[in-house]
Amino acid sequence: MRVGLICPYDLSRFGGVQNQVHALNRLLGEHGDGSVMIGPGAVDGVDLGGSIAVKANRSIVPLRLDPRVRAKIIEAIADVDVVHLHEPMIPAVGWAAIGVAKPLVATFHADKPKWASWLYRVVPDRLWRRRVLTAVSAVAADLPWPAVRIIPNGIQTSSFRSGGQRHRQRVVFVGRDDRRKGLDVLVQAWAEVHEAHPSAELVVIGAEGIDREHVRYVGRVTDAEKSTWLQSAAVLAAPNLGGESFGMNVAEGMAAGCAVVATDLPAFRELTGGTARLTPVAAARPLASALIDLLTSGTAADAMGKRARERIKRFDWSAVFPRYRAAYDDAIDLFNSHR
Repeated sequence: MRVGLICPYDLSRFGGVQNQVHALNRLLGEHGDGSVMIGPGAVDGVDLGGSIAVKANRSIVPLRLDPRVRAKIIEAIADVDVVHLHEPMIPAVGWAAIGVAKPLVATFHADKPKWASWLYRVVPDRLWRRRVLTAVSAVAADLPWPAVRIIPNGIQTSSFRSGGQRHRQRVVFVGRDDRRKGLDVLVQAWAEVHEAHPSAELVVIGAEGIDREHVRYVGRVTDAEKSTWLQSAAVLAAPNLGGESFGMNVAEGMAAGCAVVATDLPAFRELTGGTARLTPVAAARPLASALIDLLTSGTAADAMGKRARERIKRFDWSAVFPRYRAAYDDAIDLFNSHR
């Protein structure tokens, strides 16, 4: 089988959807299948051209907005058996690829913003009649079309199990410098945490900033470095404000054995399954209180970390990839049955 993996986001940039596409490309090769990545910035695939930064869903995303990408997409998928289109409602790549005359799996990753609901409703059901629709969570599956199967994001849990010393007073934040990631709320809460635990350290990964007392900004890091930082921490803090459909930062913290303190968002509740401390949105004081409790009791933090690590096994690629492989087979069968 040869799969065309289409992504509307710049594949040369950091992002959760892009990481899933790269992982699927690798796994298909490891399992004896062929694949090609298609999207803006696809260095190891078919490059649809440069991207521009677009503000969407309280974040900044790198998109290719040239409607001429359709011709390139048609050419790129000429020899594939099935197309796996990520974020089909994202212009211009998603829109251009929806109607291709190939078996298609369409995966929805996002918690769609309220303003986009009308757009989803005007897309006719017949467009998906010969397609397999998947979503990464129940939040992302809130769609007006029937028969959406949930296949979660995958994670290589073994990458977060190399061991090493865990610093009992270290809290880690992982996220881009987007307001919706909630870093401002965490920094506000940290003053109270530091007062209760003067030796506590907050490590910020991804977002840039100026180091201050007991707050360390390490910026962009490699996957291996991120894994090392997570495994060295007692707690992962995820104070996201909303717009989340899964939570890869939370999943990675769980895989690393961190106790997780996260905002009480539907996607985080679904992912953590009762293994995390959940706090109200944009509430610095409850966030500080939860962090203080876990930094005070290493036993409680260890127990939460163990439960989280057990929970995240169901999201390992060894469990997730076969479900995508089955979706590809189903898409081919469905397409051929209507020819």
